[in-house]
Amino acid sequence: MTNLHSAIIAGFMLMMIISIEITNAFLPPSSFAYPRNPYHPAHHHHHQRQQKQFYTNQLYMSGKGGGSGTPAKPAESEEEDMELTRQTVTRFIEASQQIDTSLHDALDYRQSQYQQQQQHQHQQQSSLRRVAHVLYEKCIDYFKFIRWNTILQAVGAFIVGCLVTSTKPTISSILSVYLSYGVGMAMNDCVDYTMDSNPKAILSKQKRPLPSGRISISEGWAFVSILTAISLGLGLRPENNLMPTSTATAATATVATNNFGLWTASNLGIMVLYAMGLQKIFLLKNLIVGYLGISPLLGAVFLSATAGTTALATQLTSTSTAVLGKLIRLASVGMGVGVAREILKDIEDVDIDKKGGKSTVPLVVGTKLSHRIAYGIVWTTCFTMLTKGFRSMFATSTIPFYMISWLVGTCMIARATFLPLSKGQTMLKYSIYVLLGGMTLGL
Repeated sequence: MTNLHSAIIAGFMLMMIISIEITNAFLPPSSFAYPRNPYHPAHHHHHQRQQKQFYTNQLYMSGKGGGSGTPAKPAESEEEDMELTRQTVTRFIEASQQIDTSLHDALDYRQSQYQQQQQHQHQQQSSLRRVAHVLYEKCIDYFKFIRWNTILQAVGAFIVGCLVTSTKPTISSILSVYLSYGVGMAMNDCVDYTMDSNPKAILSKQKRPLPSGRISISEGWAFVSILTAISLGLGLRPENNLMPTSTATAATATVATNNFGLWTASNLGIMVLYAMGLQKIFLLKNLIVGYLGISPLLGAVFLSATAGTTALATQLTSTSTAVLGKLIRLASVGMGVGVAREILKDIEDVDIDKKGGKSTVPLVVGTKLSHRIAYGIVWTTCFTMLTKGFRSMFATSTIPFYMISWLVGTCMIARATFLPLSKGQTMLKYSIYVLLGGMTLGL
């Protein structure tokens, strides 16, 4: 901006100098010496001198004044004036060209500065967008790493258990359950990293964040450690482990317990043992998976002994037999569906499990018989849900959410029975969501 101002001021001064030179070349100095008032005495004398000079020139030109008849002004003087005029015009043109060049240079410099600034801002914005995109993709990979949608089943079972025990779940307890089951999923992937990375593994496993390389094995174990600490810390928070006393001041007095925290720790311990070797033992693998599917119901019981108004011992006495019966019936459903779905998943992994030294149901009895066993368990569970004990649990609901979810879930299971293995077990997973939703609304 300083170069542009300097160029404009220099051009303006140069034009003033050129204007003064042109004025001195064409106008006599006396033209500015007298005022314009014709009645002024000085103006009158000046007019007389001009008339006298005019007549003298006329006489000189005609030769009557004693002259030679040559013009009053020599030719050399006229040529000098013309040359001076040409030089003045030339200097004016050159000055104009210099001013134009200076203006163009200043504008080009300003434009280049603006373009560089815009390019720098664009590069900064592009860098920020790239960083944001990388962080977004990384977050998505970590959510896929813990199977964020699959572990919602555990949260649903926990909420159903809280509704049965008339317990209000805390946000920290829900997050603890969600993250602890995410730990189990991620830990199992880390242990099976070598097998899942095998080119012969099913495509769905090869596309997972860990086998595909989007998350390294070291990052995976670090993430598992962090989630374990967070989940355990949330499970041990005071609001999940304060039990009212049995004295007359029970409304205000509380004693510290570790009921829910111990349940969280025991669940994490079972997941570690499962990932480290128990998953290779015949039937024990399926039973552990089934237990982990219904364990959130037990977690709700432990939370009810701390966050509710009734102690754990009271929950399990004869006064709470109805509550205990409901929990057992719900657990039977969750256990059956969980075991059946795990068998179907083992059928998909039969080749990889064989190389990994696992002893699964499909490897022992064959894939066809395993498929029949799995869906036999599922259908038995579905018809069990129609018994009087189950229907009485949801009889108080104005809208028959339970029966609606049972009808929809049963249709989905029937559809899954005739689908290819991978699509069938996925459909079975979605039917579990439907049944959990109906139970939650029905209670």
